[in-house]
Amino acid sequence: MNETVLVVGTLVVMLIGMVGAFLPVIPDVAIIWLAGLGYGLIHGMDWIGVVALVLMAGVAVVAELSETWMTGLGARATGASVLGILVGLGLMLLGTLLTSPIAGFLAGLLGMILVEYRRHRNWKRAVASATGAAAGCGLSYVVKVGLSLVMVAMWAAWVWLANVR
Repeated sequence: MNETVLVVGTLVVMLIGMVGAFLPVIPDVAIIWLAGLGYGLIHGMDWIGVVALVLMAGVAVVAELSETWMTGLGARATGASVLGILVGLGLMLLGTLLTSPIAGFLAGLLGMILVEYRRHRNWKRAVASATGAAAGCGLSYVVKVGLSLVMVAMWAAWVWLANVR
């Protein structure tokens, strides 16, 4: 296969993965990592490629986990209980699996609001907890985009190093 076609094709697939950072129905960092793996399998892998893929995998794991822990931190910062966070995360996962990521997100927020209302008997505090969770989730998208760019940069460095030698 022509090296230029391989590099451009891999980059296009990685850019599709970048779009996934904004559209929750596309598995963003997984696509970026798999594109890098595909490049390595077709181009051939040396130690630089192995190191790049391992580092990209580590960044991908951090990016994927950021959504969960940043959402939880945002909720805790506004006073949400551990139970409210767990119910919210559980409903978010269930809603995402059964319907869509957006419906899962909304189900998680609603679940958290209901748990926190039951706890405080105060709608304002309950909504504040969910608002903190939503802010944390929103911030996690910024982190995922940044880490996705880091993964693409790692791959680009790999391509450059592979072609410089």
